[in-house]
Amino acid sequence: MKKIQLLTGALLVASSVFAQQAEPTKIDHVQHSKKTVQTIESTKSVAIWSNDFSDASTWNLTNTGDEDINWSIETDVNAMPDAAGGALFPFASTTASNGYALINSDGAPGNTDGNGAIIAQLTTVNPIDLSANSSVLLKFSHNYRWYKDTRGVRVSGDNGSTWTEYELTNLDGYPNDQNSENPTVEAINISAVAGGQSQVLIQFYYNDNDIWAWYWAVDDVEILDLPANDITLSSAWVSSTSGVEYGRTPLAHVSDTLIVGGQVYNFGSDTQSDIEITLDVNDASGSSVISEYSTIASLENDSTDFGQVVVTEFNLAKGIYEFTSVASSTGDNANGSSFGDNTYVRNFEVTDNLYSVDGVDVYDSSISSVDGIGTNYGNGTIVMVRYELLVATDVVGLELGIHSASAVDGQVFPFLVTEDVMASEDVDLSSSNRIAENEEGVMLSQADIDNGVMFVELTPTTLSAGVYYACIELYTGPGEDDALYILDDETVAQPNSASMIYTADDGSAWTNGTAAAVRLAINDYAVGIDEAKTALFSVSPNPSNGVFTVTANNADNYTLEVINVLGEVVSAKSIEGSMNETVNVSELNAGIYFVKVSTATSQNVQRVVIK
Repeated sequence: MKKIQLLTGALLVASSVFAQQAEPTKIDHVQHSKKTVQTIESTKSVAIWSNDFSDASTWNLTNTGDEDINWSIETDVNAMPDAAGGALFPFASTTASNGYALINSDGAPGNTDGNGAIIAQLTTVNPIDLSANSSVLLKFSHNYRWYKDTRGVRVSGDNGSTWTEYELTNLDGYPNDQNSENPTVEAINISAVAGGQSQVLIQFYYNDNDIWAWYWAVDDVEILDLPANDITLSSAWVSSTSGVEYGRTPLAHVSDTLIVGGQVYNFGSDTQSDIEITLDVNDASGSSVISEYSTIASLENDSTDFGQVVVTEFNLAKGIYEFTSVASSTGDNANGSSFGDNTYVRNFEVTDNLYSVDGVDVYDSSISSVDGIGTNYGNGTIVMVRYELLVATDVVGLELGIHSASAVDGQVFPFLVTEDVMASEDVDLSSSNRIAENEEGVMLSQADIDNGVMFVELTPTTLSAGVYYACIELYTGPGEDDALYILDDETVAQPNSASMIYTADDGSAWTNGTAAAVRLAINDYAVGIDEAKTALFSVSPNPSNGVFTVTANNADNYTLEVINVLGEVVSAKSIEGSMNETVNVSELNAGIYFVKVSTATSQNVQRVVIK
């Protein structure tokens, strides 16, 4: 059997902010499925019924599991467990301070000894009369960290005799929904069960499935009239025919064919007609590069459809581009009140010499979601990212996005493999299948962590056109907690083949549908540093024979260091005033080095090449 599988919780994990990796479910963006639960940003109608947990007596808290762990009503907004890393709390629901519901599975006996599951319910005491409301929406705020637990809402229209279940776990696929927004606002169309009924009960249910899970906090529950006309643009994409949505693509490798499309969900009670999905790409000046649209004749309530266009006539030059998709229908358009969730916007970049599936620092912060992946899976973990080369290309190394939780002295061994290696029945990543392998490895330095980027050199190698995987083998530093984390971009759902990891413990390759920040550096690549930062100093000539001049016009107290790819300082000087300093390191071996200039308030690094 081919050893390309989905990540499972059985993988080796270490104690860290990324320790709990979970089972992903990946929906390729050219495959589309019905979603009955949608995230909405604002209230679109007046509440028929509401509950903010300020009166605990209005809820029944029950437990039917082996472990005696139950829901609680809290007023401390910091009551979520510390194991979440502090990133998700305090709970930021509108009325959290006057009460909210919390089930805290983290650290409970059922999590640690495996002897019993935590199964708990939170149910309204009094039935809700919706006899005058045929189309209704259940809305609530919540905050969670998920790890294989099952959570959701049950609704009864007959005072508890029968229940309909709406499961919330894994809405968009791990890891995109492992850590919720704070808060996340969910809305569920419960018309089929509760519409027109006089004895409606609402129940929040939780089951940790007898494994190590985290927590779930719920507040501000409302039932509203369902809007008649409300479509949502649930996803949109611009990609090559491979399905990968690259954050950065070198100009020479921009495909002559792009697929642009969008997926629409009908959240309203009425069937929507004449749906149009506009699909536009503009350059940095706002000029149109691609302008297309796709139509859907009609879309029934609580159903999903998509449209996409294959584009072959466009002209992309180097620069940042903005992709915008907007969905509208006869009933839900710019003139209506429900148009706020009909637009999707993201950037991508065409570069000279850097190729990346991830879009870290390219995507706008309003949509960006980034985590980390690395030696929490054990020493010898290999992270692999797919790149399609359209023409013969000189590869000089890999650029890595480094997470700030990394520790110095972690070591990286970079190499390349062909797509055939990954497609074989048994994935073999041994040296015999590696291209341009750096067997000496590169040590992570504090400068790498500070800059959030690390360059790992490869012997310059010319690759013919084809598909390759950029790979890094990772090892911790000498200390027990000296983990090394690569940024893992969760913003855009990617095909399973785009980014994978290989775990040495079980000898298998795994995927989770995200984009690890392992970038292909080609041709005359230089470490990507913001122009504002590089303005602190300049280096010339570069490349050089080991003698070069470092210049900074502003007067200051400078520390000037030359650092090799192992992170070792091979030359250091202190300079007062303006700087026009000649550095002679001609005794060093040819290769790539870094010049680091520091002041009391800033530090910048530039890459230099010694011939």
